[in-house]
Amino acid sequence: MRDRNHVHPGGRVLAAVLSGLLATSAMAPYAFAQPKGAAAAAEKQKRDTARGHYEAGRTKLDAKDYAGALTEFQAANAIIPSPQAQEKIALCYDGMNDAPNALKAYELFIEQAKDSEKLKAEVEAAKGRIEALKNAPVAVSLVSDPPSAQVEVDGQAQMGATPLEVKLTPGTHKVKVSAEGFDPVEKDIEVKAGEEKRTVSFSLPQTAEAVAATLPPPPAQQDQGANASVQPARSNLPAYITLGVAGASAIVGTVFGVKALSNKSDFNDDPTTESADDAERNALISDMAFGVAVTLGVTGTVLLLSNNNAGQEQAAKDARSQKTMQLTPFVGPSGGGAAATWRF
Repeated sequence: MRDRNHVHPGGRVLAAVLSGLLATSAMAPYAFAQPKGAAAAAEKQKRDTARGHYEAGRTKLDAKDYAGALTEFQAANAIIPSPQAQEKIALCYDGMNDAPNALKAYELFIEQAKDSEKLKAEVEAAKGRIEALKNAPVAVSLVSDPPSAQVEVDGQAQMGATPLEVKLTPGTHKVKVSAEGFDPVEKDIEVKAGEEKRTVSFSLPQTAEAVAATLPPPPAQQDQGANASVQPARSNLPAYITLGVAGASAIVGTVFGVKALSNKSDFNDDPTTESADDAERNALISDMAFGVAVTLGVTGTVLLLSNNNAGQEQAAKDARSQKTMQLTPFVGPSGGGAAATWRF
């Protein structure tokens, strides 16, 4: 007979495998339950944080703290994006009179909630607010040089003077700025719906009359005859300097002319590119120097002659303008006497 305590080795292995499978099956639910529970806890914490920012935003929005509420709603929307948070962001921008960002936020909210029956009323309200913002006047600041100028918008005079802020509806407006003593300036200003406040500058030119009034009066006209007698004779120094420069130019032209001839001779003896370039360059400088000498020589001569002629004419005029008396004696067959001549 086989002993009951005797177990075949293969049976032992099989029993161990079966025991392991049973233990693994028993522990599997617990192994899967732990990660799933941690994810659920993290998701809950995320939702709780988003809801906390959202509720804080609602409290600040009710208190009309639009900037603080905007920060809270943006934080909530960053954690869990939702059309509700996006609508509140649009309301915050609207309350801050930030029309450009309010329009964008309203349009984004409508896109997110277009299929939501629960937010149908909010979507319609957002559409109406977008229409109102697009037709709302935009602030435009007008400044001018000079300041304190009068302003007309589309032909209507505005109260106050520059710098002046006006409200313009979307579209194109003709703005005219005018001031006393200046020519008026007109500009076409295009205003876009929801755009931010901007500044438009006007520079007004002075009228011709105003410019003339600022000029100094012309010098008083004096008797030319009296001025001629006291005017000093013009100096011949400019003429001498001009003639001196002409002489120097002639010398330079002669020197470079001699060099050019020498270079030409060298080229004839030994034709090279260098000697040809030197001859051409020195010949060009010589020609230019002689040209300057001739021009300045003629100019200096004209100056010298004109100064001498002016001096002679002035001397003759001075002699004619002098008042003199001439006494001439005479003797005749029947007597004698004297004749007096006065020259004015």
